[in-house]
Amino acid sequence: MPVVPVHSDKEMNRRKILAKSRRAQKDRNQLIELLQEQFLSQGIINKVHKDLGNEEVRKEAIKELTGIERDEAEHLVKLLDLCEKWIEKLNQITTGESAGDEE
Repeated sequence: MPVVPVHSDKEMNRRKILAKSRRAQKDRNQLIELLQEQFLSQGIINKVHKDLGNEEVRKEAIKELTGIERDEAEHLVKLLDLCEKWIEKLNQITTGESAGDEE
């Protein structure tokens, strides 16, 4: 019978953190795509994913929107800010977890 190794608590914790990090990155991308849709719905086609990934650029860019699209864009920007803070915290945790590792 094959022997299946049991992962240590440290390894299981790392796996959880990495899964959360991947999910947060996916959420961030989805929010940026939703933000881009707001521009497209008003005929503004020059706002691309790469530009909207930058915090200062997107906060300046939403000033071009009007009506409900602008309200939704402001909401999405707040969600993006929270998501990016969460990603930063997960990165700090990952760095702290791997600080004692040997190469």
